[in-house]
Amino acid sequence: MGTKGMIAVFSGCLGALVLAGCGVIEGKSCNLIGCLSAIGVRGLDSGGQVIRDLRGTIQFEGKSQTFNCVGSNECFEGTYNLYNAAESQPDLVLDLTDGQGRRYTGTVKPTYVVDEDFNGEGCGTCTSGAVSVTLQ
Repeated sequence: MGTKGMIAVFSGCLGALVLAGCGVIEGKSCNLIGCLSAIGVRGLDSGGQVIRDLRGTIQFEGKSQTFNCVGSNECFEGTYNLYNAAESQPDLVLDLTDGQGRRYTGTVKPTYVVDEDFNGEGCGTCTSGAVSVTLQ
């Protein structure tokens, strides 16, 4: 699945993860959907298959986050979501491994999508991102 497909899957999952309501912003009728501002990070093998036992460290904007998809609920379908990180559209420094000894180390620029009317027309934006890398 390509980056656009991964963003579509993430966006589809977003609806299941947030609560929707109604509100008024500047006289507009707006939804009150929480923006997760997530960046999906996915590792692939050399054949393009998703690596489900992905683990590693992600660095961005002076922060570091470690994750492990094995035996946890940190990942969904082999994708780790880095929440509250997409708004500034950062580059990511990845150090990823799997149970087969494959590794990816490098700096990547995720593909970002900005939904200009996230809570309805004129009611706010939400940025999400996705990146897939091949472990060797």
